[in-house]
Amino acid sequence: MIYSLFNLKTLKKKVVVFFVISLTTLLAFCLFFFYNAARNEIEKENLTRMGSYCRFMERILVRDGLDGLLERLPDITELTVTIVNEDGTVLYDSSNAETERMDNRILRPEIKDASRDGTGNSIRYSNTRRAHMLYYALRAEYGQERHFLFIRTAMPLSSLSGTFSAFARYAVLAAALIAAAGFAFRIWLTKRLFRPLEEIVRHTEMVENGKARFPIFGDRELQRLSVALNTMSENLRKAKANIDKRRDELAQIVEALPIGVAVIGADRRVRYLNEVTRYLFGEKGDVVKGSPIELLIRSAEIYDMLDAAEDTCKTVFLPPNPARFDEKGTMAEVCAVTLGSGRMITLRKVDCGE
Repeated sequence: MIYSLFNLKTLKKKVVVFFVISLTTLLAFCLFFFYNAARNEIEKENLTRMGSYCRFMERILVRDGLDGLLERLPDITELTVTIVNEDGTVLYDSSNAETERMDNRILRPEIKDASRDGTGNSIRYSNTRRAHMLYYALRAEYGQERHFLFIRTAMPLSSLSGTFSAFARYAVLAAALIAAAGFAFRIWLTKRLFRPLEEIVRHTEMVENGKARFPIFGDRELQRLSVALNTMSENLRKAKANIDKRRDELAQIVEALPIGVAVIGADRRVRYLNEVTRYLFGEKGDVVKGSPIELLIRSAEIYDMLDAAEDTCKTVFLPPNPARFDEKGTMAEVCAVTLGSGRMITLRKVDCGE
């Protein structure tokens, strides 16, 4: 059916799914963009704060030496502070008193960057703190012999976790809004587009009967479509009426011919025969359109002519109908002509004197 060919429900689903996916992708991109922007801003703000503490501790180190710095560290900041020697040995860690058991820190990214550039920072997971941490390291020189060490501060990314949770809540809210928008879009799409299309499809199924009359909708595009389809339907109706009229005229002409005419389909069934054909075959009305030709033709020669590839004509004896005991056979000139689909045979009775 035409309706199943268009399958509007599937098309409707595809359009709605495409709309929801597009809207979801757009909102996901916006959330991702703003989350990264907020994360970068928070990191920048915290690194500035951590850098200020490190430089403050550097001034104390230069003025009071390492012992003076270590003495004052507990009162300077709530951040985790680690003092690392130039060879990576941990001299002090505000979160762990057993510094001798701590791993060497010389290969840590922020220490390596500070050794090269003076400052360094990184974000990574800390097995000691069991949390993601933000690190900032400063290379500081002190004493007359210009010794140096690394002052490193660390803080957990709880603020970033809070930001992520906030964005997660926004994502859930956005998902709910997307679902609502998708539902509203589906209702709007059904009302404004698919319902008129379904109406058009329903009327299209009536075109073959010449009874279709497409409704005129409010939308200009659908109006133009309906007018075009109405014009097409009217032209089709007129063409069908003209074909039916010509077919009837042709049938009258063939019926009036003094020769027999029969059309045999490729499936070897009767598609048409006139009254002269019935008379010559001795058929009294049992054979109708769609009947097997075996009910009509009882001559092996005619079967050979129908099976032949070329068009042929020959005089053939037509045996009497065994159901009609009062009839005799007939001699007829039979011609078999190939059609686009099937064969046509013509029969003309031949008098014995011919």
